[in-house]
Amino acid sequence: MRLTFNFSLLFLFILLISFPVIGLEKGETTVEVEGAGAIIGGDKERAFEEAKRDAFRNAIEQGLGVLIQGITEMENFQVIRDKVMAQSKGLITGYKVLSRWEEDGIVKVKIRATVALSKLNDVLGPVVIDTLGNPVLMVCVAESIDGKTPFISVSESTILSVFQNAGYHVVNPSQIDANRRREATEASLTGDKSKLIELAKRHDADVVISGKAMAVPYTSQVVSGQKLYGVQAQLSIEAIITQTGKVLGVAIPSVRKVGLSVEDAAMKGLKEAADEAARKLVYEVAYAMLGQTGKGIAGRTIQVRIEGLNFTQARKIKGEMEKFKGVVGVYQRSFVDGNLVVDVNIEGNAEDLAVRLEELGLEVVNFTANNIVCRFKGGGGN
Repeated sequence: MRLTFNFSLLFLFILLISFPVIGLEKGETTVEVEGAGAIIGGDKERAFEEAKRDAFRNAIEQGLGVLIQGITEMENFQVIRDKVMAQSKGLITGYKVLSRWEEDGIVKVKIRATVALSKLNDVLGPVVIDTLGNPVLMVCVAESIDGKTPFISVSESTILSVFQNAGYHVVNPSQIDANRRREATEASLTGDKSKLIELAKRHDADVVISGKAMAVPYTSQVVSGQKLYGVQAQLSIEAIITQTGKVLGVAIPSVRKVGLSVEDAAMKGLKEAADEAARKLVYEVAYAMLGQTGKGIAGRTIQVRIEGLNFTQARKIKGEMEKFKGVVGVYQRSFVDGNLVVDVNIEGNAEDLAVRLEELGLEVVNFTANNIVCRFKGGGGN
């Protein structure tokens, strides 16, 4: 009886301490849409099925609008829509045909459909990240466990892993020297956004995620001769676009965990809280970057390669490009052997951008809808 009681107590202790603070959302939306299918060879049932498929596509399109306000106004929305539709299986979880009628050789239907927003988000997110040209991310989180700074931040490594797996390029912490690392940690603690942005730009990061993570013990209990510790882990982080300083998203999760030591429980809690925060922000950041304002869509991302530059020329040309009308952001990807590669987010198209680049004295040698290759005509001087 004593053994049974202790195991029951252990179960209740773990259950109470581990109970999540933040609940789950259902992640569905119900919409009413219409669809149409042409009657070919008198086959009305085939037309009816096509009309339903058309309605399903329209329902998914409305779901896209729920996730990103104004996405249907985006210049290359059709490209994103087509990529999403190619992976649309399972996005409609239920439907009801409200009406069916014929008009000029076309079967039309009106349906009420349920769209799985969580599944749609998992399809749309990677498509948007790819459209943005796989942004570069830097993470700096000031972490503490019971008031002490750990040697390795589990919060940072967890966040980096989630974003990297989603398609972002990340700044490896090992690339940041010790002095700048201390500066970044201090800036995260004090909320010095300008300092963080300055450090992020040094590593060509488009987005910096910063904030605080702390794990604090609040209880302990001996169960069956084993001392267990309860720890509460809390994160407060925000994602900032380095080009404008705009905050793209915020996450403040809190998790309780139990472990055989304070450090054991803290590591579990911080990892879970960081994973929750990263998964909340990973696509939210991409959607905000796509629109920049959260209300409208900025346009498209075009990669520009400029050959034959020295470092001073590269910096100057990048600065001039940032001043172009309609340009939302210029994100440097690399500068190797005199070749500058940047991603330009612009409201226009590649041809518009190519004309402006020639006005800077560059020779455009090739361009497609999403890529431009230029050559600097001024030689190696300044």
